[in-house]
Amino acid sequence: MLNLQNINQIRSLSPALKLIQPKTATNTIKLKPQLTADVFQLSFGSNISTEKASSDELYSLDQLTTKIIELRTAESSEELENLTDEFLHQASENKTNIADFLSEKGLDCETALKFLYGLCKEEETGKVLVAGLTKNPKESQEIYNKLVSAIASNEKDEQLFNSWFQDEIAGYKVAFKNYYRAMLRDKNTGLEDIVKFSPNVAPWVLVEKAGRTDFTIGNLPGSDDPAAGKFSYELTWPNDYRKFVYDIANLGENEEKRFGYNNENSVKLISPGESAKRVYRITTKNQGDYILKADPIYPRSTDWYSNRIRENLDLRADMPYTNAMIDFYLKFNGLEDSVADVQFYDHLTGSILYKATDGEACIDEFDPEIFENVYIFRMHPTAKKYQEVGIYLNDMNPQNFLKDKNGNIVLIDTGHANYKDPLKPLTIGMVVLSNLCGRTL
Repeated sequence: MLNLQNINQIRSLSPALKLIQPKTATNTIKLKPQLTADVFQLSFGSNISTEKASSDELYSLDQLTTKIIELRTAESSEELENLTDEFLHQASENKTNIADFLSEKGLDCETALKFLYGLCKEEETGKVLVAGLTKNPKESQEIYNKLVSAIASNEKDEQLFNSWFQDEIAGYKVAFKNYYRAMLRDKNTGLEDIVKFSPNVAPWVLVEKAGRTDFTIGNLPGSDDPAAGKFSYELTWPNDYRKFVYDIANLGENEEKRFGYNNENSVKLISPGESAKRVYRITTKNQGDYILKADPIYPRSTDWYSNRIRENLDLRADMPYTNAMIDFYLKFNGLEDSVADVQFYDHLTGSILYKATDGEACIDEFDPEIFENVYIFRMHPTAKKYQEVGIYLNDMNPQNFLKDKNGNIVLIDTGHANYKDPLKPLTIGMVVLSNLCGRTL
């Protein structure tokens, strides 16, 4: 049962919630640092340090607002200009990011934040700041922790840092928004680059980037060498693939349909899906097996009304669009051996094609108790490797994991997952991933 003491415990865990701490000290419970760290790690996979020096009194909202306005509007000085020049020079040579730079400089909190506000004030320098922080999602949490530690030595400093970080007028959020917008507009940025950066990209952003509703990501198996004729048309050419997806939409469970040259290949519905996403197994004579996930109610037209329906379906929990974005994101960021081998996503049909993973369900690999609570599951090493790149699993089903022939535990269903990267706050062009199996982070 939640009571005031429980709520104060939760609030005391996060710098982001310092602003809403009760003023009465008698209601505040100080947790032991180790307990706090355990709860953080249990819930968010974070290793953030909790051993900050405690200040006598936190800023009130009025005091904090006044202080932030002072930092935002501080005039430049020779010291700040020299810091900016030095940082930009080192960043241009890929020698540093802002967290490392500030750690080395050892500036006091207010000077550091004046410097950061100065960088964020100019769009180009703000983009340099963000670019250095967001290169590798596996390092995001560590970099974020280092950035906090470099600036904040006590709780009042954390309030100031957090205000700059969440500042949508002149702080980090503005710099990040400008960086993301520039990345989307860059003609050299492809759809794969956008998905690799973050999987919670809005579908209409990719439609606009591609200039067409029927965009695709990845390749059909036969497209690498279509002249060789190793694959049937259905697995080589997008239009034939789309006709194939439509043709099998009404297959009954375990019903089989033959296709390809001399009907040498077959497709069977193996799961009707609980969220309108149907799962099929494709067996080819010479090129192995594939898994196809598709939504049979996806619109077949590309008129304005159909595209609005398509966007709404894309944003539902456990739909092909979000599954594909997460699977490609994991694959592009080095977890290809730990996630189903996604090959191709087609936005017109709302379908995903995977190379089939042969293996056994990992029912015996896990203690059943770890699936009873999402937070306990997130402590398991299998879950942590996905959390390292910001993917938090919620669908607690051991059958969503297979052990392949090489002994790798492979995630074959990323439905209902959350995404969180501390250095990539939600901004225009991003969406919150829906799920029906856990709370949104």
